[in-house]
Amino acid sequence: MSFRKSRRRRGLVLIVVTVLLLLISLGTLGLVSMVQTEYRATRLRGVELELENSAAAGREYLLALASQSRSTQVSLGGLTANRELFLNRSINSTAEEVSEIRFSITPQGIPASGDENRLGPVNESAKLHLEQLLRWDREQPGTGFQALMNLPGMTSDVADAILDWVDADSTPRTNGAEADRYASMGLSYSPRNAVPPVLDELLLIPGVTAELLLGESSTRSNSGSGTNPDARPTRPSRSKSLAPRAGIDANPRPWRDFLTVSSRERNENFEGQPRLYLNHPDLVELHQQITDRLGSTWANYVIAWRQFGPYRGRRGTTIEAWQPDLNQPARFNFTSELELVGSRVPVSRENRSTKTLDSPLSAERVGWTGELSRVLDEVSIDKSNTLPGRVNIELAPREVLIGIPGMDVVMVDRILSSRTLSADGSHSHAHPAWLLEQGIVDLPMMSRLLPRVTTGGDVWSGEIAAWQEDYSLLIRDEFIIDAAGKTGRQLYCKDLRDRAGSLPPEPSPAAVTQTRN
Repeated sequence: MSFRKSRRRRGLVLIVVTVLLLLISLGTLGLVSMVQTEYRATRLRGVELELENSAAAGREYLLALASQSRSTQVSLGGLTANRELFLNRSINSTAEEVSEIRFSITPQGIPASGDENRLGPVNESAKLHLEQLLRWDREQPGTGFQALMNLPGMTSDVADAILDWVDADSTPRTNGAEADRYASMGLSYSPRNAVPPVLDELLLIPGVTAELLLGESSTRSNSGSGTNPDARPTRPSRSKSLAPRAGIDANPRPWRDFLTVSSRERNENFEGQPRLYLNHPDLVELHQQITDRLGSTWANYVIAWRQFGPYRGRRGTTIEAWQPDLNQPARFNFTSELELVGSRVPVSRENRSTKTLDSPLSAERVGWTGELSRVLDEVSIDKSNTLPGRVNIELAPREVLIGIPGMDVVMVDRILSSRTLSADGSHSHAHPAWLLEQGIVDLPMMSRLLPRVTTGGDVWSGEIAAWQEDYSLLIRDEFIIDAAGKTGRQLYCKDLRDRAGSLPPEPSPAAVTQTRN
């Protein structure tokens, strides 16, 4: 009897030991699993931080390129639509190729576009600056409004409301909206009455939707009530219920492709040298500067113009050479660089006969090709280091070009055709004076256009994507960088990782390459 009880106790102990071993094993397995999970999470966060730093490095890379002279940029193939500079760029080079971190830069809103013409950053000077619209409207009432009306989906009430938001007065335009209108709609804010720091602020204006401004559908209402400017918009497909205006594509580009608040450029020539200030008060220094850049003939003519002014008479004896007296003070200032072209200067008067010195560039266009652009690219009537808001006629779309005061459809078509033929960025298009050289505009029209147009621009925007193939993780940022000042800087950066429907399904170099090629 006692023998049987002993055997039963030994069997019970075996069962207890087995259960304990199982519990210990399960506990150990759980601990190992937890450690592995923590390791993977830590590693993933490390990769995420590395990708964030890589995206920042990519923006610094672009800033370094944008800080170079236009001649250097052209030698690299330009900063727009350049696959070698901005597609699948490697951050690090390791023995294992799959571990490389890469980034690509594209325009805003198209992170996986297959159109290589939409690859790389966007020059903000290819857009209409809101401050310039106000200036144009003051000079020629209605021109700012008309420039906005050229944008797809724009209406007269929204155009007036945008101008009321940025102008300094509190008087509403015909269809506009000032503080009383916002108050009547129950809104807790009123127009800024200044140019906003970021374009997204226009979403506060009644009638400006995320779809129209940014190309994004949004669940928020922007009809004037219940507007939440802090809401994060998502990006599903564009609504097909939006009725386009006549002549506009049914799937229009958003207004941010045409409007900006940050475009400006360095007041430099094609080679990156500061332009010579034609109205410099020291004629000795001005004469030496122009001699070094353009030669003594041009230096003498500029000094003569500053001392004697333009000749308005019909009769006069032209002299071939003249030496200036640099001790004589300047009595005239240039109001346009184009006053150098086709003008005459009365340098002396003898026996009732006026002797004149003619401009090295005559009004008959003889010898203009290339020379006019070369000369005007070296000089300026603006002594500022930077020039804001001029429109880049080499890059601006039709909707922007047609909005520049003085432009008409024929001019715009000829500009679009001519710049296509010179897509290599040749020096002949280094200055907007090529419009005059090629006969697209006449001299008076070029004089009106010159303060409004450029072929440069040093503020760039876009999206940057950084990834590593080993991890299903993609970092995306929307950015604006400014290389116009002495020290380049980042104006704006927005994290886009939480945008619904905006990321490629497989963030790997192969996947991204396939979607773009």
